[in-house]
Amino acid sequence: MQPNYLIEPNNVTQFPKNPNVTSALRVVILGEGKAGKSALINAVARGVVITQPSEGEGPVTLRHGVARAAHDISHDLAHLQDIEFTEIACDHERPLTPPEQDMIAGADLIIWVTIVSQAWRLSEQVICDRLRESVSCPMILAVSRADKLRSQTDIEKIAGRLHRDTGGRFEDIVFISASPAAIEASATDAHAWKATAGQKLHGLLMRATKIKLREAPRARPVSTWIDDLTQKLERVSARLQRLVVTGVILHETGQVISPQQGHPDLMKLSQMCGLWSEAQARLAERQGAERSDILSEVSMEGYYLIHHTDRHRQRTVFLFCGADLQTRILARTLFMPISKAA
Repeated sequence: MQPNYLIEPNNVTQFPKNPNVTSALRVVILGEGKAGKSALINAVARGVVITQPSEGEGPVTLRHGVARAAHDISHDLAHLQDIEFTEIACDHERPLTPPEQDMIAGADLIIWVTIVSQAWRLSEQVICDRLRESVSCPMILAVSRADKLRSQTDIEKIAGRLHRDTGGRFEDIVFISASPAAIEASATDAHAWKATAGQKLHGLLMRATKIKLREAPRARPVSTWIDDLTQKLERVSARLQRLVVTGVILHETGQVISPQQGHPDLMKLSQMCGLWSEAQARLAERQGAERSDILSEVSMEGYYLIHHTDRHRQRTVFLFCGADLQTRILARTLFMPISKAA
Protein backbone atom coordinates (compact mmCIF):
# COMPACT_ATOMS: atom_id res chain seq x y z
CA MET A 1 0.00 0.00 0.00
CA GLN A 2 1.27 3.47 -0.89
CA PRO A 3 0.64 5.57 2.24
CA ASN A 4 0.60 8.98 0.60
CA TYR A 5 -1.76 9.55 -2.28
CA LEU A 6 -0.10 12.85 -3.19
CA ILE A 7 3.37 11.42 -3.85
CA GLU A 8 4.36 11.65 -7.48
CA PRO A 9 6.23 8.65 -8.92
CA ASN A 10 10.02 8.90 -9.08
CA ASN A 11 10.01 12.10 -7.03
CA VAL A 12 13.53 12.04 -5.56
CA THR A 13 14.37 15.28 -3.78
CA GLN A 14 17.79 16.70 -4.68
CA PHE A 15 19.59 18.34 -1.76
CA PRO A 16 21.26 21.67 -2.61
CA LYS A 17 25.02 21.46 -2.05
CA ASN A 18 25.66 25.13 -1.40
CA PRO A 19 22.28 26.81 -0.88
CA ASN A 20 22.38 30.58 -0.92
CA VAL A 21 20.13 31.04 2.12
CA THR A 22 20.19 34.15 4.28
CA SER A 23 17.78 32.87 6.94
CA ALA A 24 16.14 29.57 7.79
CA LEU A 25 12.64 28.66 6.69
CA ARG A 26 10.56 28.90 9.86
CA VAL A 27 8.18 25.95 10.02
CA VAL A 28 5.72 25.71 12.93
CA ILE A 29 4.25 22.26 13.64
CA LEU A 30 0.87 22.47 15.39
CA GLY A 31 -1.56 19.85 16.62
CA GLU A 32 -3.34 18.50 19.64
CA GLY A 33 -1.62 16.30 22.21
CA LYS A 34 -0.03 13.11 20.85
CA ALA A 35 -1.15 13.90 17.31
CA GLY A 36 2.22 12.88 15.84
CA LYS A 37 4.06 16.20 15.64
CA SER A 38 7.42 14.79 16.77
CA ALA A 39 7.00 11.76 14.51
CA LEU A 40 6.46 14.09 11.55
CA ILE A 41 9.71 15.95 12.25
CA ASN A 42 11.55 12.64 12.69
CA ALA A 43 10.14 11.43 9.36
CA VAL A 44 11.53 14.48 7.54
CA ALA A 45 14.83 14.17 9.42
CA ARG A 46 15.15 10.45 8.54
CA GLY A 47 15.94 9.67 12.18
CA VAL A 48 14.91 10.28 15.77
CA VAL A 49 15.89 13.88 16.50
CA ILE A 50 13.02 14.47 18.95
CA THR A 51 12.74 11.55 21.36
CA GLN A 52 9.53 12.40 23.22
CA PRO A 53 6.47 14.64 22.84
CA SER A 54 6.78 18.21 24.10
CA GLU A 55 3.26 18.49 25.59
CA GLY A 56 3.34 20.56 28.76
CA GLU A 57 6.90 21.80 28.20
CA GLY A 58 6.15 24.71 25.88
CA PRO A 59 7.42 25.14 22.31
CA VAL A 60 10.41 23.04 21.24
CA THR A 61 12.60 24.26 18.37
CA LEU A 62 14.83 22.10 16.18
CA ARG A 63 17.59 24.04 14.42
CA HIS A 64 20.88 23.38 12.67
CA GLY A 65 24.07 24.17 14.55
CA VAL A 66 24.17 25.48 18.12
CA ALA A 67 21.13 25.54 20.41
CA ARG A 68 20.19 29.08 21.49
CA ALA A 69 17.59 28.46 24.21
CA ALA A 70 16.63 25.91 26.85
CA HIS A 71 14.05 24.20 24.64
CA ASP A 72 16.24 24.19 21.51
CA ILE A 73 17.39 20.91 19.97
CA SER A 74 20.40 21.17 17.67
CA HIS A 75 21.34 18.87 14.80
CA ASP A 76 23.94 18.57 12.04
CA LEU A 77 21.74 17.17 9.26
CA ALA A 78 22.78 18.71 5.94
CA HIS A 79 19.35 18.37 4.30
CA LEU A 80 17.68 20.35 7.13
CA GLN A 81 20.31 23.05 7.63
CA ASP A 82 18.08 25.77 6.17
CA ILE A 83 14.85 24.71 7.88
CA GLU A 84 13.92 25.54 11.47
CA PHE A 85 11.11 23.54 13.10
CA THR A 86 9.11 24.71 16.13
CA GLU A 87 6.68 22.25 17.67
CA ILE A 88 3.72 23.65 19.66
CA ALA A 89 1.07 21.52 21.36
CA CYS A 90 -2.43 23.01 21.12
CA ASP A 91 -5.49 22.57 23.32
CA HIS A 92 -8.87 24.11 22.48
CA GLU A 93 -9.41 24.81 26.19
CA ARG A 94 -6.03 26.55 26.63
CA PRO A 95 -5.30 29.82 24.84
CA LEU A 96 -1.91 30.15 23.23
CA THR A 97 0.68 32.13 25.16
CA PRO A 98 2.00 35.42 23.70
CA PRO A 99 5.37 33.81 22.76
CA GLU A 100 3.51 30.99 20.99
CA GLN A 101 1.36 33.49 19.14
CA ASP A 102 4.47 35.39 18.05
CA MET A 103 6.09 32.19 16.74
CA ILE A 104 2.97 31.35 14.73
CA ALA A 105 2.63 34.90 13.37
CA GLY A 106 6.30 34.85 12.28
CA ALA A 107 6.14 31.43 10.58
CA ASP A 108 6.88 30.96 6.88
CA LEU A 109 4.89 27.72 6.82
CA ILE A 110 2.53 25.99 9.27
CA ILE A 111 1.86 22.26 9.36
CA TRP A 112 -1.21 21.11 11.30
CA VAL A 113 -1.00 17.45 12.36
CA THR A 114 -4.18 15.39 12.81
CA ILE A 115 -4.60 11.67 13.60
CA VAL A 116 -6.07 9.61 10.76
CA SER A 117 -8.51 7.73 13.01
CA GLN A 118 -10.28 10.96 14.01
CA ALA A 119 -8.98 13.46 11.49
CA TRP A 120 -10.15 17.06 11.76
CA ARG A 121 -12.15 16.90 14.97
CA LEU A 122 -14.37 19.77 16.11
CA SER A 123 -11.74 20.80 18.68
CA GLU A 124 -9.15 21.12 15.88
CA GLN A 125 -11.50 23.31 13.86
CA VAL A 126 -12.00 25.55 16.89
CA ILE A 127 -8.24 26.01 17.34
CA CYS A 128 -7.60 26.68 13.65
CA ASP A 129 -10.47 29.17 13.50
CA ARG A 130 -8.83 31.07 16.36
CA LEU A 131 -5.57 31.14 14.41
CA ARG A 132 -7.14 32.36 11.17
CA GLU A 133 -6.56 36.07 11.83
CA SER A 134 -2.94 35.72 12.95
CA VAL A 135 -1.81 33.27 10.24
CA SER A 136 -0.65 34.86 7.00
CA CYS A 137 1.51 32.03 5.66
CA PRO A 138 0.52 28.81 3.80
CA MET A 139 -0.68 25.81 5.83
CA ILE A 140 -0.27 22.08 5.16
CA LEU A 141 -2.45 19.38 6.71
CA ALA A 142 -0.47 16.28 7.78
CA VAL A 143 -2.49 13.15 8.58
CA SER A 144 -0.49 10.93 10.93
CA ARG A 145 -0.59 7.13 11.39
CA ALA A 146 -1.72 6.53 7.81
CA ASP A 147 -0.07 3.09 8.01
CA LYS A 148 -3.10 2.03 10.09
CA LEU A 149 -5.35 2.32 7.04
CA ARG A 150 -6.10 -0.79 5.05
CA SER A 151 -6.08 0.45 1.46
CA GLN A 152 -5.51 3.32 -0.92
CA THR A 153 -9.29 3.64 -1.22
CA ASP A 154 -9.50 4.45 2.49
CA ILE A 155 -6.91 7.20 2.03
CA GLU A 156 -8.80 8.69 -0.91
CA LYS A 157 -12.09 8.69 1.01
CA ILE A 158 -10.52 10.43 4.01
CA ALA A 159 -8.71 12.89 1.73
CA GLY A 160 -11.97 13.80 0.00
CA ARG A 161 -13.74 14.34 3.32
CA LEU A 162 -10.89 16.43 4.69
CA HIS A 163 -10.89 18.62 1.62
CA ARG A 164 -14.61 19.31 2.03
CA ASP A 165 -14.49 19.76 5.80
CA THR A 166 -11.44 22.04 5.87
CA GLY A 167 -12.83 24.40 3.24
CA GLY A 168 -9.63 24.69 1.21
CA ARG A 169 -7.65 26.33 4.00
CA PHE A 170 -4.67 23.97 3.47
CA GLU A 171 -2.25 24.15 0.54
CA ASP A 172 -1.63 20.40 0.62
CA ILE A 173 -2.78 17.25 2.43
CA VAL A 174 -0.06 14.69 3.19
CA PHE A 175 -0.54 11.26 4.76
CA ILE A 176 2.29 10.29 7.14
CA SER A 177 3.34 6.70 7.96
CA ALA A 178 6.06 7.34 10.51
CA SER A 179 6.27 4.34 12.80
CA PRO A 180 9.59 3.94 14.69
CA ALA A 181 10.57 1.03 12.44
CA ALA A 182 9.76 3.01 9.28
CA ILE A 183 11.79 6.01 10.44
CA GLU A 184 14.75 3.79 11.29
CA ALA A 185 14.61 2.17 7.84
CA SER A 186 14.36 5.57 6.12
CA ALA A 187 17.81 6.58 7.38
CA THR A 188 19.51 4.45 4.72
CA ASP A 189 16.72 3.52 2.32
CA ALA A 190 15.27 6.16 -0.05
CA HIS A 191 12.20 4.00 -0.75
CA ALA A 192 11.49 3.72 2.97
CA TRP A 193 11.84 7.50 3.34
CA LYS A 194 9.36 7.96 0.50
CA ALA A 195 6.94 5.52 2.14
CA THR A 196 6.89 7.52 5.38
CA ALA A 197 6.05 10.67 3.32
CA GLY A 198 9.08 12.32 4.91
CA GLN A 199 10.57 12.79 1.45
CA LYS A 200 7.33 14.36 0.22
CA LEU A 201 7.33 16.84 3.11
CA HIS A 202 11.00 17.64 2.59
CA GLY A 203 10.29 18.43 -1.05
CA LEU A 204 7.48 20.79 -0.03
CA LEU A 205 9.77 22.49 2.49
CA MET A 206 12.55 22.93 -0.08
CA ARG A 207 10.05 24.45 -2.48
CA ALA A 208 8.84 26.82 0.26
CA THR A 209 12.45 27.81 0.94
CA LYS A 210 12.97 28.73 -2.72
CA ILE A 211 9.72 30.71 -2.76
CA LYS A 212 10.77 32.59 0.37
CA LEU A 213 14.06 33.57 -1.22
CA ARG A 214 12.38 34.59 -4.47
CA GLU A 215 9.73 36.67 -2.71
CA ALA A 216 11.98 38.46 -0.19
CA PRO A 217 11.29 41.14 0.77
CA ARG A 218 7.66 40.12 1.29
CA ALA A 219 6.13 43.43 0.25
CA ARG A 220 5.76 43.08 -3.51
CA PRO A 221 4.28 45.40 -6.15
CA VAL A 222 0.64 44.73 -6.94
CA SER A 223 1.50 44.67 -10.64
CA THR A 224 3.30 41.34 -10.23
CA TRP A 225 0.24 39.33 -9.14
CA ILE A 226 -0.40 38.06 -12.69
CA ASP A 227 3.14 36.67 -12.95
CA ASP A 228 2.79 35.12 -9.48
CA LEU A 229 -0.52 33.49 -10.38
CA THR A 230 0.84 32.17 -13.67
CA GLN A 231 3.78 30.57 -11.84
CA LYS A 232 1.40 28.96 -9.35
CA LEU A 233 -0.77 27.61 -12.17
CA GLU A 234 2.36 26.22 -13.84
CA ARG A 235 3.16 24.34 -10.61
CA VAL A 236 -0.38 22.95 -10.57
CA SER A 237 0.06 21.87 -14.19
CA ALA A 238 3.23 19.99 -13.27
CA ARG A 239 1.48 18.20 -10.41
CA LEU A 240 -1.60 17.06 -12.37
CA GLN A 241 -0.84 14.44 -15.00
CA ARG A 242 -4.36 14.59 -16.46
CA LEU A 243 -4.55 18.38 -16.62
CA VAL A 244 -6.07 19.79 -19.80
CA VAL A 245 -5.90 23.55 -19.26
CA THR A 246 -5.97 26.17 -16.50
CA GLY A 247 -5.92 29.95 -16.38
CA VAL A 248 -7.44 33.23 -15.19
CA ILE A 249 -10.00 35.49 -16.90
CA LEU A 250 -9.81 39.28 -16.38
CA HIS A 251 -13.42 40.46 -16.59
CA GLU A 252 -12.72 44.11 -17.43
CA THR A 253 -10.72 43.32 -20.56
CA GLY A 254 -11.84 39.76 -21.30
CA GLN A 255 -8.18 38.70 -21.37
CA VAL A 256 -7.40 35.05 -20.63
CA ILE A 257 -3.98 34.31 -19.11
CA SER A 258 -2.83 30.70 -19.02
CA PRO A 259 0.38 28.63 -18.90
CA GLN A 260 -1.20 26.69 -21.79
CA GLN A 261 -1.66 29.83 -23.92
CA GLY A 262 -2.74 28.79 -27.40
CA HIS A 263 -4.54 25.62 -26.27
CA PRO A 264 -7.52 25.05 -28.62
CA ASP A 265 -9.97 24.65 -25.71
CA LEU A 266 -8.78 27.71 -23.79
CA MET A 267 -11.26 30.27 -25.13
CA LYS A 268 -14.15 27.80 -25.09
CA LEU A 269 -13.51 26.98 -21.43
CA SER A 270 -13.07 30.61 -20.43
CA GLN A 271 -16.38 31.54 -22.07
CA MET A 272 -18.08 28.62 -20.35
CA CYS A 273 -16.70 29.69 -16.94
CA GLY A 274 -17.79 33.28 -17.47
CA LEU A 275 -21.31 32.36 -18.54
CA TRP A 276 -21.64 29.88 -15.68
CA SER A 277 -20.56 32.42 -13.06
CA GLU A 278 -22.89 35.11 -14.43
CA ALA A 279 -25.80 32.67 -14.46
CA GLN A 280 -25.18 31.80 -10.82
CA ALA A 281 -24.87 35.48 -9.90
CA ARG A 282 -28.20 36.31 -11.58
CA LEU A 283 -29.85 33.36 -9.81
CA ALA A 284 -28.52 34.57 -6.47
CA GLU A 285 -29.83 38.10 -7.14
CA ARG A 286 -33.30 36.75 -7.94
CA GLN A 287 -33.18 34.88 -4.64
CA GLY A 288 -32.37 38.10 -2.80
CA ALA A 289 -28.70 37.42 -2.09
CA GLU A 290 -25.74 39.30 -3.51
CA ARG A 291 -22.98 36.83 -4.27
CA SER A 292 -19.54 38.21 -4.96
CA ASP A 293 -17.62 34.97 -4.39
CA ILE A 294 -18.72 32.05 -6.57
CA LEU A 295 -17.20 28.55 -6.74
CA SER A 296 -18.48 25.97 -9.23
CA GLU A 297 -17.54 22.37 -9.93
CA VAL A 298 -18.91 20.12 -12.67
CA SER A 299 -17.98 16.79 -14.27
CA MET A 300 -18.65 16.30 -17.99
CA GLU A 301 -17.77 13.55 -20.45
CA GLY A 302 -14.92 12.19 -18.34
CA TYR A 303 -13.50 15.59 -17.43
CA TYR A 304 -13.75 17.83 -14.39
CA LEU A 305 -14.08 21.64 -14.40
CA ILE A 306 -13.62 23.80 -11.30
CA HIS A 307 -13.66 27.60 -11.35
CA HIS A 308 -13.76 30.42 -8.82
CA THR A 309 -15.09 33.91 -9.57
CA ASP A 310 -14.38 36.99 -7.46
CA ARG A 311 -16.76 39.69 -8.73
CA HIS A 312 -15.18 42.43 -6.61
CA ARG A 313 -11.74 41.78 -8.11
CA GLN A 314 -13.30 41.07 -11.51
CA ARG A 315 -11.49 37.83 -12.21
CA THR A 316 -12.18 34.10 -12.60
CA VAL A 317 -9.62 31.33 -12.08
CA PHE A 318 -10.38 27.94 -13.63
CA LEU A 319 -8.94 24.43 -14.00
CA PHE A 320 -10.00 21.62 -16.34
CA CYS A 321 -8.68 18.08 -15.79
CA GLY A 322 -9.52 14.38 -15.75
CA ALA A 323 -12.58 13.31 -13.75
CA ASP A 324 -11.18 10.29 -11.93
CA LEU A 325 -11.43 10.49 -8.14
CA GLN A 326 -7.72 10.88 -7.35
CA THR A 327 -7.23 13.62 -9.95
CA ARG A 328 -10.32 15.52 -8.72
CA ILE A 329 -9.16 15.38 -5.09
CA LEU A 330 -5.68 16.59 -5.97
CA ALA A 331 -7.08 19.27 -8.29
CA ARG A 332 -9.30 20.69 -5.53
CA THR A 333 -6.48 20.60 -2.98
CA LEU A 334 -4.10 22.49 -5.28
CA PHE A 335 -6.68 24.83 -6.81
CA MET A 336 -8.54 26.21 -3.77
CA PRO A 337 -5.73 28.17 -2.07
CA ILE A 338 -4.55 29.59 -5.41
CA SER A 339 -8.01 30.63 -6.59
CA LYS A 340 -8.90 32.43 -3.34
CA ALA A 341 -5.56 34.23 -3.19
CA ALA A 342 -5.66 35.29 -6.85
